[in-house]
Amino acid sequence: MRAVVVVESMFGNTRQVAEAIADGLRPAVEAEVVDVGAAPEEIDPDVGLLVVGGPTHAFGMSRPTSRAQALQEAGTHDGSPDVGMREWLEHLGPVGPGVVTATFDTRMKSRWAGSAAASASKLLRRRGVQTTAPSHSFVVTDKPGPLAPGELDRARAWGAELARLAATPADVQLVISGYAVVYSVFLITGGRLGDIYGRKSVFLIGLAGFATASAFCGLAWSPTTLILARLLQALAAAAMAPQALASVHALFPPHERGRALSIYGIAIGLASVVGQLLGGALVGADLGGLGVYGVVALVERAVTFWHPSVRGGRA
Repeated sequence: MRAVVVVESMFGNTRQVAEAIADGLRPAVEAEVVDVGAAPEEIDPDVGLLVVGGPTHAFGMSRPTSRAQALQEAGTHDGSPDVGMREWLEHLGPVGPGVVTATFDTRMKSRWAGSAAASASKLLRRRGVQTTAPSHSFVVTDKPGPLAPGELDRARAWGAELARLAATPADVQLVISGYAVVYSVFLITGGRLGDIYGRKSVFLIGLAGFATASAFCGLAWSPTTLILARLLQALAAAAMAPQALASVHALFPPHERGRALSIYGIAIGLASVVGQLLGGALVGADLGGLGVYGVVALVERAVTFWHPSVRGGRA
């Protein structure tokens, strides 16, 4: 996996920050700093982390007139007044859903100063790209610089934090397949625990465990944390699922079990389809889809076990 830091810089301060961010990334991923004027408008498939940054001009991202003035003041022809962070983002091609994105800026410390990073995040969201990490601002002491003391250290630390957020293809596979493997392995064990300690008790323990694991999924701060939370989800689900089926056999006489199991199967099938559609919509809306997915799954399980006559008996 590669990381690309696209930077707009006239006085060189934002470029220094971009290089420091890349230094923080490099122990974990291959990182490259690219000037916004030379950055491609299509992101390569092997890029898993995209960081975009530039200076704050007039409360937001720069414009051709403000860039031309800054280049004249800086006495350099390295940058181009025609292409800045705003123009590059407006022409940026589709960004894959697995790409971690983040924005940063440099600005003077003032209560009236805006943020180019915040404006860039809004523009990305309008383009359908969700920024994974909060925007970061780095302080310059004056318009031409230099950076305030300690800002480059902050940039390196932020780069290291972003590297922890970037998931490799193996991490993505583990989030999905790890759940399925653990659920399958411990499903029989969950049924046996219900026989020993009672269906209701084991179900409620699994319910609490699934809710806790879902909260960890929604609050996961790294791919490893998300994988571990998903494995806990699978363990809790393996404890819950057998109790529902065992309760059907305990609660319904033989001639009604077929109907009850049919309703159960229909509910599971619909939940699987609607859950994925709803989860995708919530993730696209940047509302913490994994946490809400856990709530949806819990509602489905709770409805399955709603019958008031279910007790902790053995089946």
